[in-house]
Amino acid sequence: MVRAKRLLIVMLIFVGLTFSQGTDAVLSGTVTDPSGAAVPGVKITATNVKTGVATTTASNEAGVYLFAALPPGLYRVEAQHAGFRRFLYNDVLLEVGGRLSLNIALELGTTTETVEVTAQAETALGYVTASVGGMVAGRRLSELPIPARNALSFVYLQAGVLGDNFSGARIGTLNITLDGINVQDNRINSGVASPVFTSTDRIEEFRVITSPADAELGRGSGQIQMISRSGTNEFHGSVFETHRNTVLTANTFFNNQRGDPRNFLIRNQFGGRLGGPIVRNRTFFHALFEAQRIRTRDSVSSTVYTETARRGIFRFFPGVRNGNANSATPTVDLAGNPVRPPQATGDLQQVLLFGRDPNRSAPDPTVRRLIELMPLPNNFRGGDGLNTAWYTWRRSASQDFDHFNLKLDQIFTSAHRASFSITKEVNRNDNTFMPQPLPNSPGGDSRGWDSLASLSLTSTLRPDLLNEFRVGALRPRLRFRAPWEVAGADLLPKAGNHPYLIEFGLISNPLNAGNDPQGRITPVYQFSNDLTWLRGKHAFKGGVASASSAPTALTLSM
Repeated sequence: MVRAKRLLIVMLIFVGLTFSQGTDAVLSGTVTDPSGAAVPGVKITATNVKTGVATTTASNEAGVYLFAALPPGLYRVEAQHAGFRRFLYNDVLLEVGGRLSLNIALELGTTTETVEVTAQAETALGYVTASVGGMVAGRRLSELPIPARNALSFVYLQAGVLGDNFSGARIGTLNITLDGINVQDNRINSGVASPVFTSTDRIEEFRVITSPADAELGRGSGQIQMISRSGTNEFHGSVFETHRNTVLTANTFFNNQRGDPRNFLIRNQFGGRLGGPIVRNRTFFHALFEAQRIRTRDSVSSTVYTETARRGIFRFFPGVRNGNANSATPTVDLAGNPVRPPQATGDLQQVLLFGRDPNRSAPDPTVRRLIELMPLPNNFRGGDGLNTAWYTWRRSASQDFDHFNLKLDQIFTSAHRASFSITKEVNRNDNTFMPQPLPNSPGGDSRGWDSLASLSLTSTLRPDLLNEFRVGALRPRLRFRAPWEVAGADLLPKAGNHPYLIEFGLISNPLNAGNDPQGRITPVYQFSNDLTWLRGKHAFKGGVASASSAPTALTLSM
């Protein structure tokens, strides 16, 4: 039996240093009497002030007590033992992933007498970890202005963070978790980012660890540990609407120079959240809906053929290169009229290209069909002026986003609790991927469907043994459609039954061919089980974990 226990300890230490990902707080300490001797069997109760949930343990033969996994929050810690006054710590603040050492010195007396201590100073000085980092929580998350409403934007305030690098390490060493579940894109290394939106109304607090990360945190020398909001015994919520309008936006310098109107932008961010009890002290919920609607019309200048070039007539002044109205040697004025530069050695020349090749007496029907999508130029500040110029117009685009999250917390008994969270997101973006180069051309679009689900079960098997189980599934899915998928392949020229694309060298392609239609899904399924065992003055923590990912990608080339 002794040999089996030793083997278990070794296994716990080894595996624990490899995998655990918890975000709960750890509270521990030693209980002593007035002479400084350890007091075993003292009943210690930690009560969450907002939820009323009480968790109980007892000091062991060495006088040590341990709460290995408490949800972050504000606590009241109480110690009771026959022959001693009741000891009460108020305002014990436990942060996400924090480890607090809080010793208790009992005084002789009766349990009807109480010694009360405010634990603010002890909380500030009692964190026992070698990790370097900081916390972002509570009012800072909800009150500091962040236009994107993304809690991860606050990460860059932490000392030691430069861009996506933590203490000089590469971004591949970063680990981002939400409620103990990894929420990074496991296909594309994006640094401080997540495919799931981390709204400031969803995240309760997070810890940034730049170095060195504790071994129990698993992979990554840099850590971002986030926890989502939970309900309490009181109903709390909020609603919001943020509106940005073109009326309050200044025009750009170049738009003013050309006499163009300001770029059009309407952005609405709106939503609401509500949290509270389903059954007081037992079951709690927190629900969040958040959405964004963006409508834009931006000034775009595309290069098109002039009216004469469309008929196959190309023009030039001998001895000089063609130049637009903004060039050092213009060959046209702002209205597109030919202007002979002083360096020219002759008058305007015209060359008809059709008919020089007996097989090309007229434009190719396929090319003509695509050129018909082009309007005539209205801006001679671009192109070469005589044969190509700009068509300046305002291109519309839209971005729609919906996010829904629901979190449920269930307290079965003082020794067993569970937490479940589910998130669904939908992104709909039109004319953003491979946008239309001309008003009559189709544009591409993109769609995204993201989901995240997590479940955690925490059980105190006995005062010196705690088990934590977590399981999660992250499924980000993206699809980017090319313009010929949106408008239909009938727009494309065909060789037999096979469509193909045409590349134009001097002008903007009537069909945007700058990318390929593509899509991907990167599911990540995770589970972990951690065991914490208190033995004398030492605590051992270890466990097992697994994460499986089978990312798939789709790319369609023409």
